[in-house]
Amino acid sequence: MSVTVSIRSVVFRLVPVCLLLLLLTTTVRQADGQVTWHMTHSDSWVSSTGHLDSLICFTSLSCKGNNCTAGAIITTDPNHAVSKRLTIFRSNDGGVSWHEQPFQIQYPLFLTNSGITKIQQIDSLHAVGIADAGYVIRTTDAGITWRKLPFPVNRQLSDIDYSDSLTGIVVGVGLDSEVFTTTDGGSTWTDRTQPGYSYLCSCRSFGNGVFRFFRIGHGPIYTTRNNFKTVDSSKLIFDSLSDPKNHYDIENCTYTSGDTILAYGRLWPKDTVDIGGGYGLIMRSTDGGVTWEKPSIYPTSKISYVTKTTPLDRDTIYADGFSNFNILFSTDRGASWRSDTIIVDTSFSPSACWGLAMTGDGHPIASFSFDIFPRASILSRGRSGLSHVEVVEKIRYYTYCYPNPAHNVVHISSIDHSNRYGLYDIFGRVVARGVLSAEGTADIDVSHLPPGMYAVVLEYFDLQFCAGKIVVQ
Repeated sequence: MSVTVSIRSVVFRLVPVCLLLLLLTTTVRQADGQVTWHMTHSDSWVSSTGHLDSLICFTSLSCKGNNCTAGAIITTDPNHAVSKRLTIFRSNDGGVSWHEQPFQIQYPLFLTNSGITKIQQIDSLHAVGIADAGYVIRTTDAGITWRKLPFPVNRQLSDIDYSDSLTGIVVGVGLDSEVFTTTDGGSTWTDRTQPGYSYLCSCRSFGNGVFRFFRIGHGPIYTTRNNFKTVDSSKLIFDSLSDPKNHYDIENCTYTSGDTILAYGRLWPKDTVDIGGGYGLIMRSTDGGVTWEKPSIYPTSKISYVTKTTPLDRDTIYADGFSNFNILFSTDRGASWRSDTIIVDTSFSPSACWGLAMTGDGHPIASFSFDIFPRASILSRGRSGLSHVEVVEKIRYYTYCYPNPAHNVVHISSIDHSNRYGLYDIFGRVVARGVLSAEGTADIDVSHLPPGMYAVVLEYFDLQFCAGKIVVQ
C-alpha cells in the first residue's frame, strides 16, 4: 500500500499543472453571487425608426416583479442637443425582451442633459419618473401613455419615490433643497420644505405618513413618522474633521421598509477631488442611521464610485457605479460585500452603471455604459448563481495569449480584470507572477526562460485554472 501511494504521489507531481487545474475546476461547488450578463438584442439597439444609426443611453431603470421600465436618451450625435430625444422602454418578462413605448412629452434637451434620471415601477400599471429639468412624469396604463404632472417648481430634482400609486415624495437638489409630497398620485403637491434643508439626494415614502430623505455628503438622514408634524435627523455618517486625511462623499441611500439603510458613494484620500480616482464606499445601518457598520471600501482598480444598488428585499444585493468592469454583491443583505468581474456576451465594454434593478424571478437587470456621460449603453440581464465552472469557461474562452511560439514577451488579453496570473513550467513551478490590468492585459518577459511549454494560469475567486499554453523558443 505504501508503495502504491508513493508512486501515485510521484505521478501527481509530474503531471503538467495545466491538466491538474482543469481537473480541479470540474469539482468546485457552486458559488453565490456570480453573474454572467446577457444582451438579448444586438450591440446596437434599434429605435422606433428601425435604423441602426443612433446611439441609445439607458439612464434609469426600475422593476416591480417582472414588469420593468427604462428611461433612455436616443441621439444621432451625442455632441448636439438638437439630435436628442427621450424615450421609454418596457419589459413584461423580467428583462428577457424589451420594446420601445411612445413618449410624447415635450422636453427641453440640453447638451449636458441626463434625461430621465429616476424611474420607479410602482406596480404593473403605474410608474413615475423625474427628468433633470424639473419634470415629473407618470403612467397609469403600463406605459401606453405618459403625461407630465403639474409640479410647483421648475428646477432640477434628485429623487422620487411612491409607497403606492397615490402617495409619494420628491426632493430637489441645491443649497435650498425643497421637499414635496402627494396623496393623489401627483395631481397636487404639498410643500414640506423647512429651513436648513440642502443638497437632498434621496428619499423614500413608506406609507402611513412615514418618509425619509438624505443630505448628500455626510448626512444627516431625516425621518418623519407623523406626516411632517415633526422631523427627526440622525447624526452625520462621517465627520470629516475627525478624519482629515480622507474625504467621505455619500452619494445615495437605499432603504427597506424597516430601519435598515445602505449608504454608498466614494472616499477621496487626502481630501482630493478626482472623479476617476476615488475608492468605492458602501456601508449599512440597521437602526435608521443612528449607528453604522464598518464600511466596505474598494480601490479604484475595482470600483471608484458606488451609485446604484438593487432593493434590499432579497438576501442577494448588487451594487455598482463607475468601475473597471467590476460589480459588488452581497448575499447577506449588505452585511458583507465581494467584487465580481462583469462578463457580458457582447463586445460592449461596461465601465459605468446607469441603472440597476432586480426582477421578480431573481435576475439582476443593469444598464451598462462605456463612459461616465450619457452617450451609449446596453440593457443586460444577469443570470445569477452560476457555478465556478461556467464562469471559468467563459473567461478561458475570451482569454488570448500571444505570440505563440514566443521568444521575448507573452501578451495576455482577457475579459477577466485586475486578478492575479501566473506562468508555470511543466513541473508546476512558478516562473512568473503578476496582476492583470484593469483592462485585462499583461505582458510577461520570457526571454530568460529555457525553451519548452508553459501554462498561463489565472485566478478567479481563489480558484486557479489554466487559460492557455505557450511554447517558448
